[in-house]
Amino acid sequence: MALLVFMYHRVLPQAHPEAVECGLFQRELDLLQKKFRILKPSQVEEYLRGKDFPEGKEDFAALTFDESTVTSTSPSRASTAETSARYVTGSFT
Repeated sequence: MALLVFMYHRVLPQAHPEAVECGLFQRELDLLQKKFRILKPSQVEEYLRGKDFPEGKEDFAALTFDESTVTSTSPSRASTAETSARYVTGSFT
């Protein structure tokens, strides 16, 4: 079993040198969900302490956002990305 941690700086509606564009972020999330079991922050701690997880995908992933920033001017385009970002970072504000 492996745990990979993916760190994002910002997610924005358009391309930017210091950010991931929303469409690309959504495609990355789709791929990660196919390949890995995505862990919440609290589950990462449990994983590191040796907790056994139910059968399923053997490799795990976690996402972090150094600024917890997902910005969208188009709700339909980034809504899944925003929801996913809030889920994995635990920020439901």
